[in-house]
Amino acid sequence: MNNDSAKTCEIGATREFASAAMETALSHSPARAFPMSTAEELSEALADAARYGEFDECRAYLDQGALADAYDGLLFAAANGHVEIVSLFLEYGADVNKTNDQGSTAMHWACLNGHANIVQLLLDKGGSASVCNQAGRTPLDEAMHNEREECVKVIMEAEGEQDIELEEIDEEAAEDVSTDEEEQRMD
Repeated sequence: MNNDSAKTCEIGATREFASAAMETALSHSPARAFPMSTAEELSEALADAARYGEFDECRAYLDQGALADAYDGLLFAAANGHVEIVSLFLEYGADVNKTNDQGSTAMHWACLNGHANIVQLLLDKGGSASVCNQAGRTPLDEAMHNEREECVKVIMEAEGEQDIELEEIDEEAAEDVSTDEEEQRMD
């Protein structure tokens, strides 16, 4: 084998190694593999990472400048039970009472899906259990309507109520305005 053939083989091997290394980087940490340039791009990627429980990616996006309040990342994390990510968003300054287009807060979503530990965290960080969404429901209403007893207990205890019983809420009093975009789980 002459020198030119050996160099060609080395270059080919180096390209294969670089390609394999890039593939590995992409599969393990997309946030670190390709830093994004705008806060909007970072924030959109952050919301997706929050939705799927990708804690390391969320931290990386926030460290790169993603805005904790952009899009609905906090709400996605609360809806899907990702308590560590909810805590991370709050640590980075997310508004605990931020609402989505339907007027629901992270607490509404946590109550809807029965994540009492997240409800407690949100209350501890100043979250309000009295915000009404467009359906006319508070987080407590959502918990009661969906028979999320632990969430009801957490809110009632935070409000100083000792005797806690689930009651059916009047369906006519709380019009259901959910859409295809806003389902019980924000997957």
